[in-house]
Amino acid sequence: MPQSILPLFSNDMIIVNNRFAVQQMGDTVFWFQGSLPVLCHHVDNQNLFRLFCSQLINMENATAAELSRALGVNREKLSRWARIDRSSKVLEPSASAVKKKRMS
Repeated sequence: MPQSILPLFSNDMIIVNNRFAVQQMGDTVFWFQGSLPVLCHHVDNQNLFRLFCSQLINMENATAAELSRALGVNREKLSRWARIDRSSKVLEPSASAVKKKRMS
């Protein structure tokens, strides 16, 4: 019988949802997915914090409400950051544009 791997979070972590948690150690903030760290940044680095929160929302790994409850950040602010992040992405070329480029 296969055994599933459960996320292992310590007691001093802030749990965002059943997949992600945050922990501050000294001046560094660590983001964990399960038991593995996926990102670390300085406490004062607000740009990286905003970017990672918006990516979590846009990739549907966490909702703005989950992040808001866990981190104490306004939900509307998180949604705005995600919307700005979505609009700043460069759109990929359509399949027809790629075909035309290959033919010429």
